[in-house]
Amino acid sequence: MKQSLRITIDESTLSLFQNGTAKSLGLLPGTEWLLEPTETGITWCRVDDNLLKLYIEATNACNLNCQTCVRNVWDERDGMMADETFARVLAGLQELPAVQTVHFGGYGEPLTHPRIFDMIARVKALGLRAEMITNGTLLSEANCERIVASGLDLLVVSIDGAHESTYDTIREGSELNVVLRNLRTLAAARHKLRQRTPDVGISFVAMKDNLEELLLLKRMAPQLRASFIMVTNLLPHTEDMKDQILYSSLVASTYPIRIGESRSDPLVIMPPLDRTPEISEVLRRLSIGRVNVDMPGLDWNAKRNTCRFVREGVAFVRWDGEIAPCMPLLHSYPCYVLGRYKRIVAHSFGSLHARSLGEIWNDDTYRGFRERVKKFEFSPCIDCGGCQLSESNQENCFGDPAPVCGDCLWAQGIVQCP
Repeated sequence: MKQSLRITIDESTLSLFQNGTAKSLGLLPGTEWLLEPTETGITWCRVDDNLLKLYIEATNACNLNCQTCVRNVWDERDGMMADETFARVLAGLQELPAVQTVHFGGYGEPLTHPRIFDMIARVKALGLRAEMITNGTLLSEANCERIVASGLDLLVVSIDGAHESTYDTIREGSELNVVLRNLRTLAAARHKLRQRTPDVGISFVAMKDNLEELLLLKRMAPQLRASFIMVTNLLPHTEDMKDQILYSSLVASTYPIRIGESRSDPLVIMPPLDRTPEISEVLRRLSIGRVNVDMPGLDWNAKRNTCRFVREGVAFVRWDGEIAPCMPLLHSYPCYVLGRYKRIVAHSFGSLHARSLGEIWNDDTYRGFRERVKKFEFSPCIDCGGCQLSESNQENCFGDPAPVCGDCLWAQGIVQCP
């Protein structure tokens, strides 16, 4: 008879994992987990229901026009989070004591918000970890010093190419040499102000046109003081981009792997990719002289149909105060899932202008959604995907209430966020 195991994560539990592995799995101190054996591995799910990490979309506006961006195809207006909305966010953070981290990010560039440095500082004043993702173009000397002074713990910079021609094509309106110079400016600001933070990481959207450049980017990372590179697959939003994906088959996929473990050998966090000779060669060259570390003791099949956002106790605050459960439901947009057209409809569980963050998080409807996602008994659209119901996230053949998540690439580990 198979037996399940219920554990509470503490320092002794964390010591069993290699550096960064426990955090990447969402195994945070104080969380409770249920581990159950399966035919192919181990499934694990959190059994506590605390909000642990809040993403704040300070704005959905951006100063670039990247070819991969959802902003090219949606019909939503740009907006900046108002002071009143942010004040409600801060009040909510204080009523939910389990929250550990605030990440400034969404579908816009946080550094275009005129109050972003003050927002970071006010989060840090609550004793919380503060993170931010940026395209790196606005890291002037003054802004770098303000970031360092704000107390930001982690800055993730999006870099989708290691050669100027590739990067400049993908990230229209930016130049690679400018971003690299800006990261050196940030390092100088840390030295000038005698601070060790923020740590720096890199986010890389992998596709056919740029995957091989990941090799050069990994060699460049130590010079940029980057301790990790998180690689995500492309979610195409236009038909001309759908042939760029590297995950045409979820069955014949490589395992998600972690390569490297130190500042001189930055950690590369890879998603599943197709098992083609070209991709296998890139992974082999990334791993030369190092140890490939798969997520310890876990089978890839056991990791599918698992929502990282629900598992890790995450919520998102949109710039206008609406609360979404995850990145893919923050806005409405078209996309292509394994070549199929799909229309994603945003889903909010409430507005901070009507109820507090705690009231929304603990609402029965939101709780019920999280329970459904933990069980993940949605129709398997990602493996089937043939009927008209899969053209939106509003219904499926099992009759589940909207939103339905059986076709979500985040839940398959294909797309991932810092």
